[in-house]
Amino acid sequence: AAYMLGMFQRMALGPVSPQSATLSDLTRREVATVIPLILAIFAVGLYPTFMLDVMHMSVTTLLQDLPQIPTLQIAEVLTTP
Repeated sequence: AAYMLGMFQRMALGPVSPQSATLSDLTRREVATVIPLILAIFAVGLYPTFMLDVMHMSVTTLLQDLPQIPTLQIAEVLTTP
């Protein structure tokens, strides 16, 4: 995949211009901003129960307050020509 992306970049965009060759990837401030976001994404991905426990009561209340969808009517609409 990395080879294909590099090949596409060279074909579509051409050679790297001298102005863009001197640009750095990220500054220290940007790295300091991105690292906590990446850590939070990994934490939620590896331990989702933490977030699910926080949301459990509000989601349960929301689901109880929503009217029940009559499944019979939906089935009739889908099977009616």
